[in-house]
Amino acid sequence: MAAPEKDAPSRYHRKVLSDLIARNDYVGVKKLTDRRNFVPLDPRVFHIAIEKNHHEMSALLLSVDPTVIDRLTEYGIAALHVASQGEHSFMIDFLMNSGSKVIDLPANDWLHRTPIAFAALAGNAASIHVLMRHGCASIDVECNGRTPLAIASREGHLSVVEALVYHSNKSVNTSSSCGIGSTPLEFAVLGGHSHVIEFLARSGGSIDVRHNGSSLMHTAAMSSIKQTGVIEKLLCLGSRDLDFQNEDGMTPLSFAICCGNIESVSDLIRFGSKALEIPDFKGETPLEMAFFKGDVEIVELLIALGVSLANFVPNVRHRVVLAEVLEKLTEDRRADTRYPIYFGESLVSRLLRAGDQIQNSVQCQLRIDCQ
Repeated sequence: MAAPEKDAPSRYHRKVLSDLIARNDYVGVKKLTDRRNFVPLDPRVFHIAIEKNHHEMSALLLSVDPTVIDRLTEYGIAALHVASQGEHSFMIDFLMNSGSKVIDLPANDWLHRTPIAFAALAGNAASIHVLMRHGCASIDVECNGRTPLAIASREGHLSVVEALVYHSNKSVNTSSSCGIGSTPLEFAVLGGHSHVIEFLARSGGSIDVRHNGSSLMHTAAMSSIKQTGVIEKLLCLGSRDLDFQNEDGMTPLSFAICCGNIESVSDLIRFGSKALEIPDFKGETPLEMAFFKGDVEIVELLIALGVSLANFVPNVRHRVVLAEVLEKLTEDRRADTRYPIYFGESLVSRLLRAGDQIQNSVQCQLRIDCQ
């Protein structure tokens, strides 16, 4: 006698099934799937069990609908993508041993990440090893312009970087096509991860790499992340690019000023940068760049460091910025200690002297204009 046909589940039943899976209620799911026909099973329901690392529940759902193992969501994500970013790599083993065939399939999201890229982004080194053991061939495939190694370097996942370098057949100096960075080492600098920078450099990564004519020191200087440790690490690894000029003649100090990174400006000078008076190929000095941007704090710092104003001819914008600098220096800030290692005399006296020099330059320029 044929078994009675199961009733189709309603939206309510699907919601109940999702809740039971999330609670890992094996008995409840078994009873519900015995009474209702959930084939084809919604892949998002199966992914809940995978994400929660419910092994027995996942096996039960596969017995209900074996084809759900590689069924994709509307974003092109399969169960293996979900398992790869989880904390328990045994779920990858479970899926691969159950017949999953999407080990190198990119998701249909904007990053087009493969399972190994999901693992790299999540920082799961164990998942990297398991995927490689099962024959993953996409370790060096770019996902939206970034390889898994570049992704892990940008996020600062040292254990993942070590695993990827171990398994990869390519050099760590292999460039990506992404316009944001080129090599994994540059991505690590961009993220501000000193420990990853050191490992990649010890593994053959070149600290003298050039991207669009700029050095790693330029990347460190322009990053929005505080780069004290990164600049120091690059110098310790032998970088000679502290005052390197790129295709536009800009030094790392110029980059830091243009990006408004006063911490990087301070650190570059502290570590020995001599670029305070070096103009770019358009003739602009670091002080002129800071004035042009209207960055009062950086102007204040550069003048406090004793930048020469002998050849500086200010315009109206420069005088406005200087006026704002001087206005900030009230009596209660005469003991200012933000830059104590750079100068012996007070910041106020240097700024006032700079103001006199600029005033003299303005008067001289006015006399020339009148003639």
